[in-house]
Amino acid sequence: MSNEMTESKILQVLDWAYEKAVNGVSGLDSASELAAPYMKQDGSHDDKVNSLIRWQITKAGTSGFITGLGGVITWTSPTFVDVF
Repeated sequence: MSNEMTESKILQVLDWAYEKAVNGVSGLDSASELAAPYMKQDGSHDDKVNSLIRWQITKAGTSGFITGLGGVITWTSPTFVDVF
């Protein structure tokens, strides 16, 4: 089996990722299921889309921040142990 990265393999991976993003995976909503509650809100189409994007950015930022806190705690622990 060749481990060489070819254009065809890259396109296969991108097609797979796109299909999962649009149709969802086990435990996650599809794109249309994710958008449905936002489409029921009042306002223009652009406002609805921006609301969805802001919420997803907030979730991703919060997740990254919390993950980073774990790293900071792990990183500083040996320093405290070494000092005391």
